[in-house]
Formats: sequence, C-alpha cells, structure tokens
Amino acid sequence: MNYKKPKPQKAIKDTGRPPKPTALKILEGNPGCRPLNENEPKPEIGMPEKPEWLKDDRALKLWEDLSGFLLPLGLLTKIDGIMFGMLCQSAVLYGEYTESLVSSAGYDVDELRKISAIANEHFKNMRVLSSLFGLSPSDRSRLHVTNTQKNEDDDILD
Repeated sequence: MNYKKPKPQKAIKDTGRPPKPTALKILEGNPGCRPLNENEPKPEIGMPEKPEWLKDDRALKLWEDLSGFLLPLGLLTKIDGIMFGMLCQSAVLYGEYTESLVSSAGYDVDELRKISAIANEHFKNMRVLSSLFGLSPSDRSRLHVTNTQKNEDDDILD
C-alpha cells in the first residue's frame, strides 16, 4: 500500500517579512497594486500604562528615559505598555546576568553556562522588542515618522 506522508503544517501562519504599513504604501503610490487595508488599526499615540508587574527601579527608570525619546517621534502608543515593559525588564535582566558573568568568581563552569544562556535569551528578547520601537539605526532606517504626536496618516486613507 502507498501511504502519503501528511504535509507539515505551519505552526505560525504569518511567517516571513512583516507587512508594510498601509500609509506608507499609499505614499509610495501602491507600487504592488494590491488592495489596501483600509481598516488598519491606528492606536492613539501617547504614554501607555505601566504594567503592574514592572516594579524594578532600573526598569522603571529605563521606561521613563526611553519613553521620553519615543513619544515625540510618535513611536509609542497607548496600547504598547506590555511590549514596552517587556523591553525594559529584559534590558535590566540582561544587565544583571551580564554583570554576574563579569564577576564570575566562585561559579563553576556549568553555572557559568546557565548564566550565559539566560543572558543570551534576554539579549535576543531585547533585540526583537527594541526593533519594534525603532531603537537601532537599521530599524530607524525602515521607519517614516514626523516629529509630531498626531497620527497624520489618518487623513491619507480618507
């Protein structure tokens, strides 16, 4: 008997490159001529609420410092609290584990490997989350913002 192997299913439906924002497609003249998403969500720009679990003083300071840079650029919205809090917390935890690697006196090799693995995970989390907020030069090169806190793309779709 011939049995066909079942086709592997994708675990994540939306793999690949993230979609380009509709407002940017319109500004470019919709070069792909594909239908535009006229119902794209546009969250209100503003300071999000801090998550209740974000209590570390260093994470709270990072929250205040980074939000001061992101808000005027319109890169922080009122619904970004959890993701922004995760970024701040990951940055602090990465710093803590890196500090313990630097002052590694008294740790055996297995403990150092575990600490290093945890630090690497926090670094990966921090990298992914920081890219969502345009915190690296390459991420910023992909963003198109104005220096106002108003959602200017609201008028483009009308």
